[in-house]
Amino acid sequence: DDFSALFDGLVKTAYELGQVEPDYLEQALSYSEQSKADVLKRLIQTEEILTDSLRKEKQHLQTALESVDKIIFEETTQGSLANQTKLNDAYTERYKLKIKLNEFYEAEKLEATPAKIDLATIQSSLSPKQSLVNYPVTAQSIFIFHLTQTGFRVLEIPKPRNFEDQLLQFYNSIRTRPEVLPNPDAAYAIYTRLAYEFYELLIQPIEDELNESVLLIPYQLLAHLPFEVLLSEMPIASNLFKKHPYLLHHYSF
Repeated sequence: DDFSALFDGLVKTAYELGQVEPDYLEQALSYSEQSKADVLKRLIQTEEILTDSLRKEKQHLQTALESVDKIIFEETTQGSLANQTKLNDAYTERYKLKIKLNEFYEAEKLEATPAKIDLATIQSSLSPKQSLVNYPVTAQSIFIFHLTQTGFRVLEIPKPRNFEDQLLQFYNSIRTRPEVLPNPDAAYAIYTRLAYEFYELLIQPIEDELNESVLLIPYQLLAHLPFEVLLSEMPIASNLFKKHPYLLHHYSF
């Protein structure tokens, strides 16, 4: 919407100015957090009619999630007799419902006026072995804000085409047991390809500076990406899971 587009533009402008004057990079970080705060604040406007509407919407989402969880439980308990199409659809719907519910949960925790982002304060709270990585996502770009106790770096990378669809496909690839699918090898290949591509996109650009303990602040759909099962290399055999180079062997998220 217009507000999100405004903050997206502010983040990009501050980032570009930061290439000349580094102080603007901190402002880009601040704008990215204000963007998320603005979305959440508009969910919890004080007008009573809106509050009631949001409360009902939240209850509806919770009820829908319970129904989907019931379907998943019933199908998974059937083992090889499970309706895999029905199960996949249920996992997809659960994924979408969880994203919407998380917006409500975060909104409930948000204060009326969010505190100003203070880079020095954030850095002082990190240990020497910690990295904090923020991933704001705009219409055209993914920004990577990487903070350590002594360093601060910002990168802008192009947002891949069909980025959201790829995230959903990856989520389904780790929720579905490949052995019950008609073509398990194809399912294995989808997981390993996407796990490596997301590593290349999100971790590799900052890996030379990344500490072993990583605090993530993902945005939107990235909030549900399990970084620990991304792959730092493309496996030769996609079905040998015990030998895969998972990021969990190198970092704690």
